[in-house]
Amino acid sequence: MGEYKMLNSSREKLLVEAKEAGWRVEVDANGSDHYKKLICLQSKGVKVFVDKNIGISKSGDINYLKIYVHPDRYVQHDEFADLSLQPCINRQTKRNRHSHSALKGFPCFEGKGEPCGKAYKLNDVNDWKSFLIGFAGFH
Repeated sequence: MGEYKMLNSSREKLLVEAKEAGWRVEVDANGSDHYKKLICLQSKGVKVFVDKNIGISKSGDINYLKIYVHPDRYVQHDEFADLSLQPCINRQTKRNRHSHSALKGFPCFEGKGEPCGKAYKLNDVNDWKSFLIGFAGFH
């Protein structure tokens, strides 16, 4: 499965809902995302990162969202039983551990030179706002 770029309209919809849920997007001085492949959101000192390439169709629509969180902030998905949420298992390691250079402040684990986080797979984008409200409530 290839990686494709999220439509700007889809990105904007996610950001509007994030703002409504009390989250803010981190952007650079030009108003662009800090990272080419991730959207960084923050609320009450907690950060989540949304992948803008994985889970995106060829046409740029969202099939699912891959959401990275700090391993210490990961909440078991059964806490979100009413949402279309599941752990996102790394195909290579068969574990819920995902490395990405943008995950600054996340721990580095053996064998990886990059910070690692845990991730959720949100299968229904309509659950996005509910996820953010719930996740912020756990922290």
